[in-house]
Amino acid sequence: MPESYKTEENENLLSPVQNQAISLLALGESITNVADQLNLSRKTVSFWSNNNVAFQNALRQIQSEIFDEAAARVRGLTARALDVISEGLENPNYRIRLTAATKILSLSTATLTPSSKPPEAGTPAKLCENCERDKIDEIMNGFDV
Repeated sequence: MPESYKTEENENLLSPVQNQAISLLALGESITNVADQLNLSRKTVSFWSNNNVAFQNALRQIQSEIFDEAAARVRGLTARALDVISEGLENPNYRIRLTAATKILSLSTATLTPSSKPPEAGTPAKLCENCERDKIDEIMNGFDV
C-alpha cells in the first residue's frame, strides 16, 4: 500500500495481507481477483470488506484520496477540453459543429443552475463530492461524436 495511504491506526489494526487487499480493491479489483492474487478465499476478503471496520475505513480513505486526485486532474483539464469543444464550433463539418454547440449548451445549462454554485467558504469539500462525481459522469457521457 502506498505510504501516503497508511495511518498509524490502520497499521496497528490490519495485517500486511489486509493492506495488500485494500490496495487492490481500491484500484478496482474484484473481491474474487483479490482473493486469487493473495491466495485467500473469496469468503475471507468478503468478510473483511463487510465486517472489519478498520478495513472498511482504510479502503474508504484510499478510494477517497484516489477520487480526489482524479477530480483534481479533471479540473485541471477542463479548460483544455472546453477549448477543444469550442474549436468544434469552427469545424466545416455540420455534425461536429452541432455536437459541439449542443455540448456547450448542455454544459452551460448544467453549470449555471443555482445548485451548481461552488460551496461557500468554510463548507467541507466532502459535502459536494457526489455532486462532483455526477457532473464528471454527465460531462464524460456526452463525448460520443
